[in-house]
Amino acid sequence: MSRRAAKKWFAGIFASLLVVGASEAVHAQEDDDRLLKAAFVFNFATFTTWPNAALPEADDVITLCLAGSDKLFEPLNRLAGKRVHDRRLLVRAVPGNEALEGCAILYVALSQRENMHLALESAASKPILSISELPSFAIRGGIVELYQEDQRIRFRINLAAAEESGLTLSSRLLRLAEIVGGGMQ
Repeated sequence: MSRRAAKKWFAGIFASLLVVGASEAVHAQEDDDRLLKAAFVFNFATFTTWPNAALPEADDVITLCLAGSDKLFEPLNRLAGKRVHDRRLLVRAVPGNEALEGCAILYVALSQRENMHLALESAASKPILSISELPSFAIRGGIVELYQEDQRIRFRINLAAAEESGLTLSSRLLRLAEIVGGGMQ
């Protein structure tokens, strides 16, 4: 192999390694973002108080229901068994929006963009903490909407929707949120 051909070959290998390295860095960042978003979901639950009748004393679980599918499901499934208000977190998928019986928390996946209104209607006025990354989720009646701004994860809270559902959100949580939908502050 000539010296010139060897340089081209090494340059090609080096460029390939850079692309692979950059790709792996992007995937690592995406994984970190998903884990962080799952931690947000968990913390939203810990900073929420449900009405006594919504969480029967005899039951030692609190259920996080997953509607649709997206890349956040794997990290959310890892939350199973964690403690929220002295209850074990149970994570389960819900087929469609009609099966919300027993759900205290509802994560609406990005795949539900076309059916977001159905999820919102199913959870409305029930003691269900609804959470999603779908754009306009909070403005349209969801309780918590995760979004990215300046490469940081932020969240909006529809306080009126939370109040209508009978949920009380910690003032510590509200101080960190962008509040939409009015309600008592």
